[in-house]
Amino acid sequence: MPATGPASGPATRPVGKEYAIEIGAVSGRSKKAFARLAGQPSVFLVDEALLGKLQPKLSDLRDKKILRFDKNEVSRIVMELPDGRCELVKDDDEWRMVAPYAGKAGEKSIEKLLDDLVALKAESFPPTASAGTYGLDKPRARVTLHFAGKDETVSLLVGSSSQDQAFVKSAAAASVAMVNSADVQPVLSPPANYWNPVLLKLDPDAKPTRLTLTRPDADYALVKDDKGKWKLTKPLEAETESGSVDKILDSLEKLEAGKVVALGAAVPKKYTEAKQRITVKLTVEEEPPPP
Repeated sequence: MPATGPASGPATRPVGKEYAIEIGAVSGRSKKAFARLAGQPSVFLVDEALLGKLQPKLSDLRDKKILRFDKNEVSRIVMELPDGRCELVKDDDEWRMVAPYAGKAGEKSIEKLLDDLVALKAESFPPTASAGTYGLDKPRARVTLHFAGKDETVSLLVGSSSQDQAFVKSAAAASVAMVNSADVQPVLSPPANYWNPVLLKLDPDAKPTRLTLTRPDADYALVKDDKGKWKLTKPLEAETESGSVDKILDSLEKLEAGKVVALGAAVPKKYTEAKQRITVKLTVEEEPPPP
């Protein structure tokens, strides 16, 4: 009895059907072009604009996105920057810097960096040449992204630049892209840009008990007494205006900088030797941790 089931054997791929459209010269002043389907006797007049649409520049067809990755999967960022090496690690959804210094990192600045890398697009693609032609044999900066649970990495190399343009490439790509210098500038930011910008964050249960303000013109010292009232003890002993100390404490409770300009020994003298310097010392009582 003959088999009735499906025949076994390798699957066959459907045969594609090809169409060829031939377009000829523009017909006089009619702004029309001759066109026909190859092998067919009919000749048509089509809009001249079709000729432009069918002759795009190579750069119009190329994908202009430099890097492709999911920023939510990034778990580690290693940057070789003009100002040194910077390494950032994501641990339990919190970013930390591990080089050049160890400590909490600035979440907003890292988020912006990843957004800038995702959005980076080529303005054009220069002619193929040696990496040295575009400063990519010794790149000014290299940013490498690592992903949780994956061996693959994504890297951006930044080469030479001018006021308006910069040359970059993905480490995985063969070709070089030219981008707007302003778009790549955030990638060249120093490690300090990724440090946590919060100068001071007091524990919600902390109880301030003493405050001193050392200024070029005077030193002030204030102490909270057993009744919870602030008193001035230096340069003289006196009662304080209601709410005056609270205004100072409110400004210190979460003191966040707009920008971190330097880290460690690299702090410029213009900051360390500023004439109008104020030193604030705050003493607080904190609840001991539970046993």
